Amino acid sequence: EMVTHYGGKKFGGLRDVTTGPNNEVIMVDSVNSCVVVLDCKFNLLKLIGQESGNSGLVNPGGVAVTDSIIAVSDVGSDQVKKYSLDGELLSIIGSGGSKNGQFNSPRGLVFSANKMMYVVDRYNHKVQVFKDDTFAFSFGSRGSGPGQFQCSVRI
Repeated sequence: EMVTHYGGKKFGGLRDVTTGPNNEVIMVDSVNSCVVVLDCKFNLLKLIGQESGNSGLVNPGGVAVTDSIIAVSDVGSDQVKKYSLDGELLSIIGSGGSKNGQFNSPRGLVFSANKMMYVVDRYNHKVQVFKDDTFAFSFGSRGSGPGQFQCSVRI
């Protein structure tokens, strides 16, 4: 059976999906501006980011998970928001712009084994890397040559 709804809502725009530390299915629904957390039988466990204000999501684009954090790139606010596995907002990284630690349409993100967070900064044509919510370094530039990107969305 195909799952088309969660919590009385129809899936809108599925942008990204991953699994959680307890085999949860974690999906980004960009149309409904939230992260959907389902159990392995696709029962709704929680919705993250539907709150108003800073803890809410405007247009989520990507999701990455550690054993204790759900990180979500929010295209609409040019930020990355980190939540606990229970859905509590822990921190907000970035703002709109082109400087280090700023984003122009953050999209795909992933954590390395040592918990460095790599974020695709789509329209700044680079990948930004963060350690404990602090900018560490970036790589890439606009173009089609080695080490260059053109509007990348995944990492």
